[in-house]
Amino acid sequence: MIRKKKVAALCKKFGRLYVVTSANGVQWIGYGTTFYKMEGMPQMKPVEYAAAFDFSEKDINDSIIEDYGSLGDLTNDDCAEEIIVDGEPSAFVYKGETYYCYAVQGRAVIIPAAQLAPIVENEYTNFCIRETSNKKTVLCVKQGLCAEAIIGTMTWNKEHTDKIKNELCDIINAVQCNYDAMQSDDLTGSEYIMSLLDDKEESEE
Repeated sequence: MIRKKKVAALCKKFGRLYVVTSANGVQWIGYGTTFYKMEGMPQMKPVEYAAAFDFSEKDINDSIIEDYGSLGDLTNDDCAEEIIVDGEPSAFVYKGETYYCYAVQGRAVIIPAAQLAPIVENEYTNFCIRETSNKKTVLCVKQGLCAEAIIGTMTWNKEHTDKIKNELCDIINAVQCNYDAMQSDDLTGSEYIMSLLDDKEESEE
């Protein structure tokens, strides 16, 4: 089951509302990298979806609203090449945004947590990995045997990885320095925190 208001919010956020009509007539709504099945809704044109999603005149002027074409086999319930995702993802926060990382056959598959907001998860929800025609990895969310969302994954290059490592090292080093200072001054944890507050007040004066 898909929370359609959450889909609308994402389309507004990214300024794109694309409509894909699958071979069986079911339409999918998304913003280019991610699409959600609109099962149970009548077939509509993109501008009609914008109206149904309460797009304001400003939203419409600021957005690309159009038919997207085909997603090929990605929206099929069955996909011979899909890989089942086992286990829970790891969560991490980067620049204020939460991400989920799924471990799949020795590789990390990362998606922004916000892209799962429209999904109503239950005991029948399962995840699998599929590949697009140009070899891009997507996360397919299924309810039982039925696909209901196709979510684009993120590619983290060496620059991203090194940057995160450096930021973590800075945090660890800062904590270690503070701990060493506390030990050298023979202060308890609470006394050390109070000393930091005293230093801050003196600097502000």
